[in-house]
Amino acid sequence: MDLLDFTSHADVSKQPGHYIIYWEIKGEVEDSLMEQCCNEMDAAFLDHGYVVSRKTTSIGPLELCIVERGTFKKIMEYFIANGAALSQFKTPRCTNNLDLLRILNGCTLKRFYSTAFG
Repeated sequence: MDLLDFTSHADVSKQPGHYIIYWEIKGEVEDSLMEQCCNEMDAAFLDHGYVVSRKTTSIGPLELCIVERGTFKKIMEYFIANGAALSQFKTPRCTNNLDLLRILNGCTLKRFYSTAFG
């Protein structure tokens, strides 16, 4: 598996809020490995406040979304169509942009939720 690109979103639309990581990957990966990746990422946050918040469920489980190939190209095309220069474009590593979230969620193939603190 190769990680081609990624971004993230802090979803506070529901309580408790939680973090969503979007991955575009190359290659086929078993769901059990993706579940393990999701748990490892969640457990890897070493910030004491995050760990306490996860253990007390004031932050919900980390969500890992696998998006279809070409999703980040669609995001780049969206930015270019809206005035960004191709030479200056960089994938945002964290976004609250509703249009980008629409693209990401519309291209999501699979979702995995952490059980690291469950």
